[in-house]
Amino acid sequence: MICFNKYLAIKYYVTFNFGFWYEGEKMENIKWLEGWYLNNCDGYWEHCYGIKIATLDNPGWSIKIDLRETNYVNAKFIRQMQDLSDEDWFCCFFEDGIFNGVGDPHKLDMIIQIFREWIESL
Repeated sequence: MICFNKYLAIKYYVTFNFGFWYEGEKMENIKWLEGWYLNNCDGYWEHCYGIKIATLDNPGWSIKIDLRETNYVNAKFIRQMQDLSDEDWFCCFFEDGIFNGVGDPHKLDMIIQIFREWIESL
């Protein structure tokens, strides 16, 4: 009898046919962000503030993490940016209580990592 592992079959299909497969360290920042979000949900904050992740048409990612009504609202953040080409760029800044990150299609994890390192340093 041959045992078919659906998870491995999907993993290898995605890896070999689409050229990507994210696991391990690439998902750590997403898992961390999920936990951070849950820790800030207090019955009020998540209804008025929260996290927005969207795509950009140039293409790229946009992340807005609203820190109003959290312990981080008055924290200082030094703008971080890089603009090497149309395919290699990002910018992260903190303004009016909102952490903003934008970047090319390969920078989603990096933007979350920047946010994570900043929050963990406070």
